[in-house]
Amino acid sequence: MGKMSKKVAGITLAGAVAISSLGISTMKEDVQAKDKKKEPTNVIMMVMDGTSTGATTLSRWYKGDNLAMDEMLSGGMRTYSAESAITDSAPAATALATGNKSNDKFVGVLPTIVNSPGLDPVNPKNAHKPVANVLEGAKQAGKATGIISTSEIQHATPAGFSAHVTHRSNYGDIAEQQVYQGIDVVLGGGKESLLPGKTKNARIDGENLLEVLDDDKYDFVETRDEPPNRIKFGEALHQAPWHMI
Repeated sequence: MGKMSKKVAGITLAGAVAISSLGISTMKEDVQAKDKKKEPTNVIMMVMDGTSTGATTLSRWYKGDNLAMDEMLSGGMRTYSAESAITDSAPAATALATGNKSNDKFVGVLPTIVNSPGLDPVNPKNAHKPVANVLEGAKQAGKATGIISTSEIQHATPAGFSAHVTHRSNYGDIAEQQVYQGIDVVLGGGKESLLPGKTKNARIDGENLLEVLDDDKYDFVETRDEPPNRIKFGEALHQAPWHMI
């Protein structure tokens, strides 16, 4: 058998193994949640930004077992936006947090353009209209709320649960809304957008949001060496070791 034939045979064998393995994987697995309470006392929603079912499936194959997430209530969503088959984090977070499809770069507001199949057209009068997110609903229901992010808290995904802007890069507006939302706990990067300055994401309106937080009796924690009565939190990603609680 020549080299080419051996390669083809190898590929065919590998394909057969993969297909037979996939056939086995279609059998129903008995995966049960650890806590079977009928109604949850509290809800923690974890968003693995940019993670598709392909990534989690590959992780299970690599591990050779179920993942920790399989013991929890988990699900997916259709990831197209109101105008594109490939979504941006901003409308994706908006869909998760509000139940509404939106446009590229839009956070927590209704779209201006709707051309994806299966969606109703938007009334021009409602374009850019803010829509309530799940944290705002929880607040109205008397629940404590919080956001934890490995990025700046003004980043598109956490912003989708805490702000309403027409462009995800409006960190100043997002930061201001997050501070005045009355969220109980916020952990992540993003101090730059809370203070006036000349850096890229610093405030240009002169408002010092750290003073607002202090007036509202928030503790502001920046290092691991804070007093023991305060929450300690490691450095965030993206060169932004700033943490607000």
